[in-house]
Amino acid sequence: YVAYGASGGVAKRIGGVAKALVVLEVVGISLTLISLALQSSLGGPAQDYLDGVMSKVAFEDEARTYTSIAALSSLVTLAALVLGIIWSFRIAKNLQQFGRVITWKPGLTIVVWILGFCTLGIINFLMLREHWKASDPDVQPGDPSWQQREASPLISAWLALTISSVAIQIAMGAATGRRAINGLGSTDSVRSLAETVANDLPLALAGGLVGAASTVVLVLIIRQLTQRHTRTTHEA
Repeated sequence: YVAYGASGGVAKRIGGVAKALVVLEVVGISLTLISLALQSSLGGPAQDYLDGVMSKVAFEDEARTYTSIAALSSLVTLAALVLGIIWSFRIAKNLQQFGRVITWKPGLTIVVWILGFCTLGIINFLMLREHWKASDPDVQPGDPSWQQREASPLISAWLALTISSVAIQIAMGAATGRRAINGLGSTDSVRSLAETVANDLPLALAGGLVGAASTVVLVLIIRQLTQRHTRTTHEA
């Protein structure tokens, strides 16, 4: 079986990449929730360490599982980023073959996923919205009417959650900055973790939960957009 674009070229398959991407995102959500539970349990030990009741070595032992899960989560996030780039690149390539005049061309999809955080997810939103519209299987190749179609509301929901998550992270960064200005912050990674847990735990938990919610919505977008796109390319 081979799927073809309107130009006669072979369409890029995205089904396998999408499945692997969804698995990684689900693993990432699970690790985030585990990490949040572990972080929450560190509240008491963190305060004890800052008060001088607990030694640095003892606090490191308490936090070891949390830091290990956080490191594993970072690796999963990086792997998901790579697959996200491949997934979007192939979608854009296929859309060009089907005569869609798109703004977010294959090369730009790489930039979007790498720099999306810096734009609060806005460029990701614009790209996903265009890919959703252009993947409409009911629009014939070369027909520009896809531009007037509606995009899934899930994409707007994902943007709102992403902006909220980034806003919480900025608030946490500002709190850390204020402690540094007041001479209360630390450059030591262990002490910095303790300060964050002891002083910013509610923000950290809120940011993690909102981030997990945005990833859940992203998983739904990936699955639905993949189904929509493969109907257009006739990928089995």
